[in-house]
Amino acid sequence: PQRVVLERATMTIWPDIDRLTGLERVLQRDGIAIRDHMQLWQAREQAHFLADATRENVDFILSTI
Repeated sequence: PQRVVLERATMTIWPDIDRLTGLERVLQRDGIAIRDHMQLWQAREQAHFLADATRENVDFILSTI
């Protein structure tokens, strides 16, 4: 996780969820109008977490996959 988080966190948790499932949940909650925005968000989020090796450095992984 990001250094600033690690400096303050007692524990870090990664909620592991399939991208499509996550997108469907957001669209059900917020409406189809934000679909393009959310797909762009997911791509940027994935790149950020990969560059930071976030998932690999958490204490616990909660998985729905």
